[in-house]
Amino acid sequence: MTCRKILTLALLSLLVAFTTGCCPKLKPFQVTVIADESIRGYTVAVHLVGVNPQDNNRWTNYSMTKYWAPGDTLHNQQGVYTKILFDPTSQTTQALTREDPVWDTWLKYGATDLFLVANLPLKEDHAGNADARRQIIPINNCRYFDELSGHSVTLRLTKDGIRLETPLAPQR
Repeated sequence: MTCRKILTLALLSLLVAFTTGCCPKLKPFQVTVIADESIRGYTVAVHLVGVNPQDNNRWTNYSMTKYWAPGDTLHNQQGVYTKILFDPTSQTTQALTREDPVWDTWLKYGATDLFLVANLPLKEDHAGNADARRQIIPINNCRYFDELSGHSVTLRLTKDGIRLETPLAPQR
């Protein structure tokens, strides 16, 4: 291989690294959900779901009204989600830790996104994060996870929806 080819390959490798970022491999992180004053006194379930690329479109576009209706098949799939429940007697801050075994299940399943869905009394369905009852967090997004935040994400649950509170790191 000539020096010119080696230099070209090296420059292309650097270009790819700088434009796509150098995210570590997918790994578990802590997800903290804080119940806002506006829902205290109510019972609200939040499902956390690790979703792989093959199921991403389904979860992104699935009706949240249908999901929370009694007997819904997606809602009733066992092992797909883990649940956080806020009720009048529960703590206002709850977390899914990075040590929770559900992460092993999700990562073996090939999950690349974490979906949080809440049974809030909102009736207008929208796709993706446009539906206030759904928040999609890329598992491999370096903009959420830097050394300062300790690889964790914080969300606030209000009567109006789920809001991501973790600030984004600058785009690389």
